[in-house]
Amino acid sequence: DLARELSVMNLGFYIPFEGAGSTIFATILYQMGGQFYLDDNTACAFSEEVAKKAFEQWCSYFCDYGFDKAANFTNRFRSGEMPIGISGYTLYNTLSVFAPDIAGKWSFAPLPGVEKEDGTIENTGTLSITSSIIMEQSEDPEASWAFLKWWTSTPIQEKYSIEIESILGSGARHDTANRYALQSLPWSKSEFDILASQFDNAFGIPEVAGGYYISRNLENAIREVINNDSNPRETFAEYVELIDSEITRKREEFEFKLALGK
Repeated sequence: DLARELSVMNLGFYIPFEGAGSTIFATILYQMGGQFYLDDNTACAFSEEVAKKAFEQWCSYFCDYGFDKAANFTNRFRSGEMPIGISGYTLYNTLSVFAPDIAGKWSFAPLPGVEKEDGTIENTGTLSITSSIIMEQSEDPEASWAFLKWWTSTPIQEKYSIEIESILGSGARHDTANRYALQSLPWSKSEFDILASQFDNAFGIPEVAGGYYISRNLENAIREVINNDSNPRETFAEYVELIDSEITRKREEFEFKLALGK
């Protein structure tokens, strides 16, 4: 309904497309009750009916509703051409610096979701993370581990985040290494409550051997549907075969347990 109203006014709704194979699709899939993998993460779960429906819905945003496949959301949000969209919460930093002319005229909210039978909204969303590692060749792994524990601890993350924002302003607000430090940042109560609620409904996609093939081929599949008007289910099935084949190949290469029937 909202997309139709916006279209009438020649305005847009932003949903990321580039690189969204393992984010937007995953969000839709998990909200509908699906999952990425089966059999202890040894096989892709995209042959299930819920995955097919999730892919069809993802395609419909661009095929049926005409959402833009590419857009500079930051610019268009500032100008009002795209008054609503989905993005990472660090966009707050960008808009704080880039769009002072609309300060106080916008806000953020939890993800939209799927209404369940009991009337509640399932608005699970994907997490993206970065990691710190210690290389095997490290000359002092114990000191390295001590440093990482210190650096990612709540007190140090709080101190670092507050000091950097005091120097550079709200545009430098830090996406902290833990949730406890996030509470100390100068979010308003309503803003923090929204962030906290979304964190509670967030999930990470498991990393598996051959998993890199998923986002690549999901994007190939949706491009095939959009550009060539291909049947979503048939196209999805073709690319799922490629994904399954690559996951099996990599598990064989690393001598991991294979999925049932493999």
